[in-house]
Amino acid sequence: AAAGAPTPPSEGVACATRTRGPVALRRIADRQAIEAGQLVVLDAGGFFRGYEGGLGRTRAVGGAPSLHQAELAARCRAAVESVVAACCPGAAGSDLLEAWTATGEALPAEPLAVGVGLGLEPPVIGPGLGVATVLAAGTVLGVTGWVAEEGTGGVLQRDLVLVTDGEPRRLTEDA
Repeated sequence: AAAGAPTPPSEGVACATRTRGPVALRRIADRQAIEAGQLVVLDAGGFFRGYEGGLGRTRAVGGAPSLHQAELAARCRAAVESVVAACCPGAAGSDLLEAWTATGEALPAEPLAVGVGLGLEPPVIGPGLGVATVLAAGTVLGVTGWVAEEGTGGVLQRDLVLVTDGEPRRLTEDA
């Protein structure tokens, strides 16, 4: 805010994922207490001089994730990496969707990739969206992966990726 950001780009910045029953990404306030070991999605963004940026990560409350949670996170990371690798000039939206589905993971309910810059911009690529879109060098995409498993929870990973004439360039890093 001190650098001039007027407001967060979204309200749903943090949410706990369920471990019992169907697991869905819900960015809605809830009165249920968050338990130690539960997975929490942190999906923060920010504006600066009109431009948007952000990243999404999932962490276990109170320490290291369980073996099942770590495996779920690795599956999400691998699927996101597959999509990032497909972010090349001339690639179609269908190529990004195929890169995700080739990992064996179900497509996330929300878009897999969206253009970012002055807020949410085209392309929007997801189930039934943007399959014919062709990527161009200079495009910045928010690539979002979501992998969930009943009894374990859900893992979200969102990275910003610059489509270049060479290899795609990740603009976000893990801390």
